Amino acid sequence: MKNQSTKITKIMSVLMSLLMVLSVISFPALKTRAAAGTIDDFVERCYTVTLDRGSDPDGFADWKGQLLNGEAVGVHVAYGFLFSPEYTKNNKSNEDYVTDLYMLFMGREPDEEGFEDWVGQLKDGKSRVEVFAGFANSQEFYNICESYGISSGRFVIGYDRFQVNNVNLFVERLYKVCFGRLGDIGGQKNWVEKLVKKQITGSECARSFIQSQEYEDLGLSDEDYVENLYIALMGRASDAPGKADWLKKLDEGITRDQVFEGFVNSVEFDGICKTYGINRGSYKATHVCPYKVGDIIKFGKYEQDGNLSDGKEDIEWQVISVKKGKAYVVSKYSLTQRPYHPNSDIVTWETCDLRHWLNNDFYDEAFSESEKNLIPLVTVENKNNPYVDIDGGNDTEDKVFLLSLEDCETYFGEYSWYDDDYPTGYNQNLSCESTAYVNENFSPDCELLVDDSSAFKNKYGLTSEMNGRHSCQWWLRSVGTSPELVLAVSFGGQCGAGENYYPYYEGIGVRPAMYISY
Repeated sequence: MKNQSTKITKIMSVLMSLLMVLSVISFPALKTRAAAGTIDDFVERCYTVTLDRGSDPDGFADWKGQLLNGEAVGVHVAYGFLFSPEYTKNNKSNEDYVTDLYMLFMGREPDEEGFEDWVGQLKDGKSRVEVFAGFANSQEFYNICESYGISSGRFVIGYDRFQVNNVNLFVERLYKVCFGRLGDIGGQKNWVEKLVKKQITGSECARSFIQSQEYEDLGLSDEDYVENLYIALMGRASDAPGKADWLKKLDEGITRDQVFEGFVNSVEFDGICKTYGINRGSYKATHVCPYKVGDIIKFGKYEQDGNLSDGKEDIEWQVISVKKGKAYVVSKYSLTQRPYHPNSDIVTWETCDLRHWLNNDFYDEAFSESEKNLIPLVTVENKNNPYVDIDGGNDTEDKVFLLSLEDCETYFGEYSWYDDDYPTGYNQNLSCESTAYVNENFSPDCELLVDDSSAFKNKYGLTSEMNGRHSCQWWLRSVGTSPELVLAVSFGGQCGAGENYYPYYEGIGVRPAMYISY
């Protein structure tokens, strides 16, 4: 409960940041979160420190508006005062100029050693702009701006200050929308200078934020993630159809990286980058879904051919669903033959012996440590029997489990109705054969499926791929039509009310199921 509470707190923090950003967005700029009073104080101190007078109404309103509307960062405002015609006509000495820098950027009188060093640099030929940069990019000025709730920004020598200001705003936008905070001084320096000097594109900068550990640690839901991309990369809240489409694609299996690709390569993001004077660039997702439904993939090893001398064989898994960064898989073959439970106790999936075996003995034997890291612990839903109101037991937390009756109906297609007396019919997709190892070491209850049996044809009249091969029964985790029974899949793919077995029956195979993260 503590971990869940912490995660909820983080998510609420990000949502509050998003709400604050949304409430002040004015495309293409992003407003500061500071209250008007604190910005008033910052602007007024710029007047008193540099111009030795109080503010005039028009000038004050202009500078305050730029800060309030996200059109300027602190360093841009400071430059506007220190290099204004009113300031320069005063023709201040180097000593007075450095003193003003200390007061404006550090909020204090100069220290003797620092003062002499800066004055000496000016006398040796360093320009006032270069000395300005040293103060403007200092930690002390960053701290002062933060106390006023505004971004200090980064000053880059040799580039148009309006362009540098725009780049600062672009970077600060990402900090506020993605992280809900002002940019740190090190991060500002890195991103602003690289963007100004065209060393990176807007796409590369945005990717570094969206794929950072800090962003991942927020634990955003898919819905919040998509909304965040709309605000960060399109400068607006989502539209309902567009957001629904992205969420549908995520649910169907594309990765967040692929969603990011769609946003960052969009016309809207290109327009935002142009507004800030930044090259958008482009991005191709590297984290893509490697699977599709129906794929057979190899993952883990287990003895299957019956030849113990050549080691274990690759386990083949059939992909039955791909959603939200995980592939839902079930073993292609029945890998072993075990009772659901060793005695006649009334059990559910939660309490049965087979669940313990799959999540311990099988899990440890079949997978390497690196493979185990890709198998998530998931909530397994255990429903009541749909034909009779028999309690399915509590939901469980498992890494490896069995399919349910609902899984069979959801992921393996419609049944071919064979006999109206049965609640469900036969489905060739559910037919399964056991491995050579199982056939040699157990006594599997199998049937040979043949071409002329209508029971093993699907609704299109096509014969099963299992024709001519031995199909076995295999366990489901669902409870049967009475408390002491468990459901299984029959030879030809039948499951439902007619396929009940006592849990201690030994002639039924095991097809493990699980999720694989990608």
